[in-house]
Amino acid sequence: MPRYSLWAVLLWSSLSTLMAQQPAAPPASNAPPSLQLTVQREFIPNAGPVAHGQLLTQSNCLAFLFPPDSVARSDSAQQRVSFVARDDSYSLAVQLREGERLTANDLAAATWRAQLVARHPDLRELAAFPCHALGTNGPALDFKWRTAGGLWLYSRAVLLPLPGGRLEVTLLADEAQFETAKHRLNSFLLTLHRSAPGEKAAVPVVVPD
Repeated sequence: MPRYSLWAVLLWSSLSTLMAQQPAAPPASNAPPSLQLTVQREFIPNAGPVAHGQLLTQSNCLAFLFPPDSVARSDSAQQRVSFVARDDSYSLAVQLREGERLTANDLAAATWRAQLVARHPDLRELAAFPCHALGTNGPALDFKWRTAGGLWLYSRAVLLPLPGGRLEVTLLADEAQFETAKHRLNSFLLTLHRSAPGEKAAVPVVVPD
C-alpha cells in the first residue's frame, strides 16, 4: 500500500471539501458503477511514459492524459477522480455530475461564485474569467480559502456543461506552487476529449518536447 505525506493527505481531503457532494445512493447489487476509470499506459519516444485515462458514466465518456508524475484515486459514489502530484506540489480533481442540465444562469460567473462561497464562506476571490474546453465555455474562479486547521490554500475551479450533466475541474496548491500548478491544469484541459458511451473515444495526442 502506498504511503503518502501529511501534505498529500491534506490535498486529498481538501479536494473533497471543495467539490460538490452527491447524495448517497441506495446500494444495488446489479447496478454498474456510476463512474468507471480505465487507464492505458504507453511509452512515447522523446516524451517518456504516458498514461491515457477514460472516465465513463451513463451519458459521457471523457478521454484525457494523466497529469505527469501523479497518483490517481477514483470515487464512484461522488463521480470524481482526483490526482495528486508525486512531489505533493498540487492536486487536481475532475467530477462529472449527471442528471443536471445547466442553464445560462447556472453558467454565469456570479452563480458559480455563489456556489463556491456556499462551500467555503471564507473564500477570498483572486480572479474570475471564462474558460474554454471540450468545445464549450464555462466560468472559472481563482481563490484562496482557509482549512479547518487555519492553513490558506489556493484553488482554481472550472465549471463546464456536458450533455446531461456538468463537469467540475478543481486545482489545489499552496501559494508558492499555485502559478506552476495552473499550467498543469491548463495542459490537462487541453487534453480532454468527450464522446458518447459506445462511440470510439478520441485518444489525446502527445507532442514530444
